[in-house]
Amino acid sequence: TLDSSGRVFKKRRDVKLGDYFKLSVRGSHAVAPPIPTRGRDADAQVLRDLIDMILPNFGHAAILTDELGHVLSIHGDGSRFLRFPSGDLDTHVTRLVRDEFSIPLKVALRRSSSTLETVDLPPIRTSNGEQSKDEAVRVSVRHRQDRKGVQRFLVVFRVDGASRASAPALKVPASVEDHMTELEDELKETRVLLTSAVEELSASNEEQQTTNEELLAANEELQSTNEELQSVNEELHTVNAEYQKKIQELSELTHDLDSLLESSRIGTIFLDDDLCVRKFTDSATEIVALRPSDVGRPIRQLSNELATFDLFGHLTTTRQDRVARQTEVQTLDGRWFLLRSHPYDVSGFGENGIVLTFVDITRMKESEDALRNSEERFGLVIEGSQDGIWDWDPVSDSAFVSKRWLEIHGLDPTMNPVNKEAWASSIHPDDRGSMQQRLAAHLESDAPYDHEYRVLHSDGSTRWVRNRGKCIRNESGAATRVCGTTTDITVVKAGEAQLRSAYESVSKSNQELDDLTYIASHDLKEPLRGINSLSQILIEDHGERLNEDGLKRLERLQVLTTRLEGLIDGLLHYSKLGRVEANTEEVSLSNLVGEIAETVRLSSETAKVTVKPLPNVVCDAVRVGEVFRNLISNGLKYNESEAPQVEVGVVDQREALPPGSPGIPSDTPVFYVRDNGIGIDSRHGEAVFQMFRRLHPRDAFGGGTGAGLSIAKRIVELHGGTIWLYSKPAEGSTFFFTLE
Repeated sequence: TLDSSGRVFKKRRDVKLGDYFKLSVRGSHAVAPPIPTRGRDADAQVLRDLIDMILPNFGHAAILTDELGHVLSIHGDGSRFLRFPSGDLDTHVTRLVRDEFSIPLKVALRRSSSTLETVDLPPIRTSNGEQSKDEAVRVSVRHRQDRKGVQRFLVVFRVDGASRASAPALKVPASVEDHMTELEDELKETRVLLTSAVEELSASNEEQQTTNEELLAANEELQSTNEELQSVNEELHTVNAEYQKKIQELSELTHDLDSLLESSRIGTIFLDDDLCVRKFTDSATEIVALRPSDVGRPIRQLSNELATFDLFGHLTTTRQDRVARQTEVQTLDGRWFLLRSHPYDVSGFGENGIVLTFVDITRMKESEDALRNSEERFGLVIEGSQDGIWDWDPVSDSAFVSKRWLEIHGLDPTMNPVNKEAWASSIHPDDRGSMQQRLAAHLESDAPYDHEYRVLHSDGSTRWVRNRGKCIRNESGAATRVCGTTTDITVVKAGEAQLRSAYESVSKSNQELDDLTYIASHDLKEPLRGINSLSQILIEDHGERLNEDGLKRLERLQVLTTRLEGLIDGLLHYSKLGRVEANTEEVSLSNLVGEIAETVRLSSETAKVTVKPLPNVVCDAVRVGEVFRNLISNGLKYNESEAPQVEVGVVDQREALPPGSPGIPSDTPVFYVRDNGIGIDSRHGEAVFQMFRRLHPRDAFGGGTGAGLSIAKRIVELHGGTIWLYSKPAEGSTFFFTLE
């Protein structure tokens, strides 16, 4: 052996090794090679027939073996020389013959295999079982090779004297020394063979170990592949769940948008690039004759209530130049609508559709007519009332005044505009200071300006006038204009009330016109922006009609639209709790909460979650598990301790419940989740269960939507239970709840 680990050997001599020296790596119970089937080898059959013919001339029995020594056939009275031990059958001839023949037969087979000649053994003493006496048996091993090169051995057993010798007998040592020498030679040869066999066994063992390692590696790869497949399968399940969730979200959003469009009472028609109807609201059917079956029809084929307006031509122009446009149209029954056509993108690959809206502006048109009539009447009133009009700009300190105002103050009729000094010079010196103080107070506090003072007329007379004004401010609150009237109360005192009423009417009409104009200029533009814009319009235009609760809900809607992406999951989950039927079954809460606690421990090295023994209850395991998970997670989340602790258990005695706890039947278990966190002020005991209610800034303690406790309360209530809180700031919190 040159290198055992590398299996490098050097040939010492030519030795033909028989199979009886080979060791099986499978142990002593190895299965011998299969015995060839009779009739398949013609030469073997001829040989067996020949043995049967000549056997009587040679001996009592013969055994035919293959080149490895395994028995192929037995002829004659072979049972006298064979034995068949119990257990697994070994067909090698040296293991089937009786013990006294085994070793000599091994030597003879080895000699015949090496020399390819016949080997005769000396007589071997054996007992005759039938006659109860010993007899001498001669054993001969004959070698044969057929035409195909297949080697066979024929082992012949002859009782001494029954046949003649056909080959020189195996040499028997003449003395003990010769016998010892021969045995030593055989021992050396056996040692060489044994060394070769051991080396073969070592090499075979290394090959087996290599094969075993390869199998282990292949097994690990298969396990890794299996884990990857399981991971991919879980990811597919997750993606599928996310898709289903997104579909549900889209359905909810579509439903909300449809509800919003319907509640806005704005007729809306969605058209594709071919001007075919894609979708419409019920309000649009008042202008265009639409039915649900008209979806997909060209709008040109549908009749409308517009008096003289070419709707199709308007839409065609919008489609061609892709520019939004609007116009006022009138229906056959006299109503007015603000028609808007706006190109929009349907699928994200370019503008390929038009949204058509009809806003009812009949009331606005009526208000415009009323305003126009009011202005005409106001002008007539001014002319007929003999009042002076003034419009003062505090920034430039100049005022535009009417001729009548100049006449009342006795100033030059061509003096327009007038400054504050000229105005003050016409006022009686005794009233000049009070007038300026009243005007300054009006500018500072926005108090009503209504002051009577005396005027020194140019004709030398003194007249009493009533000066009234209104300050107009910008967005920052600074005064930009002060407008008013001056009435010669000496002559027209009786017309004062009528003029005030007319002025208030004009102011109200102006405000209504501003409100309606704001509505018309802030129509729906995009789905989400439309929700926010429309809620703002409703607050500004119709806030005076709503109660406080209604205004709060609209303001809440604006907040929710901007936080839609972060809160939609909580909203959908909370809304589904009451609609999806609970899957109730008997659940071991100890096992359920134990698994949740183990998951929480893995996410925090310092957290300690203690789970006391819990009973089995009939409930929805998924939902109740969510309650425990939310409460445990909150206990660790809102915790500033270096070693956060949470304990979960069931109240043993009703006396252990804190003051203010609701009345609970004695047979109903009360569960608790106690932590050593920051605690909650008692005045927030109910507020924490409100949807999206947070007691801390949004980014504090890891953020969140504020929906967890609301969902937990909803789940407990769906199980017929009650949840409440006992807590003190900086002393931790304990949540109690029941499950019916």
